[in-house]
Amino acid sequence: MGGNLKYRLIRKFKRIMLRDNTNLFQHIFFKYQTYNWWKLYRKVANDREGGKTYVCSYNGTGDVYLATGLLAAKIGPDRVKEATVCVVGGAAKNVASLFGFEDVRALDQAEMNNLMRMCDMLGPENLDIVITHQAAYGTTGIMMDNMRNYNGFNFMDMYKAGVFNDPYLRMAQPKFSDAKESVSKFFEDNGLKPGRNVLLAPYVNTLSMLPQWFWIELVHDLKLLGFTVCTNCGNENERPVVGTLEVCPTYKDLRDFCEYGGYLIASRSGLCDVTSSFNMCKIVVYQPYQFWGEGRNIDYFSLNGMGLSDDAIEMEYEGVEFLKLKDKIIKQVREWEKYHSMESE
Repeated sequence: MGGNLKYRLIRKFKRIMLRDNTNLFQHIFFKYQTYNWWKLYRKVANDREGGKTYVCSYNGTGDVYLATGLLAAKIGPDRVKEATVCVVGGAAKNVASLFGFEDVRALDQAEMNNLMRMCDMLGPENLDIVITHQAAYGTTGIMMDNMRNYNGFNFMDMYKAGVFNDPYLRMAQPKFSDAKESVSKFFEDNGLKPGRNVLLAPYVNTLSMLPQWFWIELVHDLKLLGFTVCTNCGNENERPVVGTLEVCPTYKDLRDFCEYGGYLIASRSGLCDVTSSFNMCKIVVYQPYQFWGEGRNIDYFSLNGMGLSDDAIEMEYEGVEFLKLKDKIIKQVREWEKYHSMESE
């Protein structure tokens, strides 16, 4: 009831504004909006002399990972310590911290939208703000979208050339914590097998999800091979696949958790960017028939194609042939296990 009343009052106020020949209500509204923008600017502004505020306007994990990794490489370690980075939400803040950024300010989505509007109106350069997203708010983002997959122009290229104006820029190395001892204890306490544990990552934001029954069938086959299986559940809306243990390692601890277990099977999501450099079996499923500009999903977001990894096992499937996809994944798991067991002998 309260919400309906609020929106009725807003509509009423808008009608009054449109009929007001004196512009009084418009004047009051813009005064109020300007005041809110000023408060927001003070919240995000870097107060250090010569300091800048860098803004990652989209809360996608992969976007923040690429943006802050390339930003850290572009400005160097000294300026990383002095920089202010603004992101959407606590998860994005944790991703940015992997690259040494200490002053990371998490906004909610409404605040970020207003910050982008402010930059669009006043010009980010006038606010000492640098926008580090490849499809930022405003017309520039729309124009950049048309470059996707054009002549092989992928997600990484979009950031290197489109945001940082340096096609030869290389990502800074993320810094993870040493969590081997706590990870070992967690595995022991929960009956997970070191070197033979599969972390499933079925949840995605940007792309479509595989059906739940597919993951259940996959878990069944993995257990027949003697693997233990857990599901990465990043928020309260994500539930573990039936028959698996729910886990949520922090980004700082993720490397030791994944490498100690040995295996990751994931739908393509931002988590794949974070785990791309890990020394383990990485199987990434790309949904078919999803096009980005001139090419497919796998063309644009390939970890190997972007140079984030050189050993990710990347695959698509045809139509709804999920059983063939399951068999293909199991085959890759067995081949990885066989090859690495021979290496250790």
